[in-house]
Amino acid sequence: MDFVEEAVERAVAKAKVAGLNVDFMVQEFFTLGSWDRKFQTIIDSGLFHIFSGDEVRKAAYLEIVNQLLKDNGRLYVLSCKEEPGIDGGVNADEIFDTFRERFIVESLHEFEAETVVDAAENAPDRRWLSYFAVIKKCER
Repeated sequence: MDFVEEAVERAVAKAKVAGLNVDFMVQEFFTLGSWDRKFQTIIDSGLFHIFSGDEVRKAAYLEIVNQLLKDNGRLYVLSCKEEPGIDGGVNADEIFDTFRERFIVESLHEFEAETVVDAAENAPDRRWLSYFAVIKKCER
């Protein structure tokens, strides 16, 4: 799921090439609060970090993830690392602090990410430092 149609189209094409049967959809994240489905796994590729410093939207994000994720389910988060010149990046403390009450951050790794062509062309010498977190929802 993504709110960008082009991203969903690329994902559909990649899944087809890989022979995977996956449902994709164009959907805005904040509309998911009305869903009654539960998932064992949720993958967040570049959403969480845009809420850095916006406690209202971050709280809404947490509420939706908490609602959609089964107990003991895992949330996998790929987010930009906070650094000068990058809007919306997060630091490690923010990840741990945000998920502290209802989740356990099982692992957090820093790495240099590949990025979309447009971003790489606009900043050819930039290192795209990122975090990959594995976060488990606690049982109630």
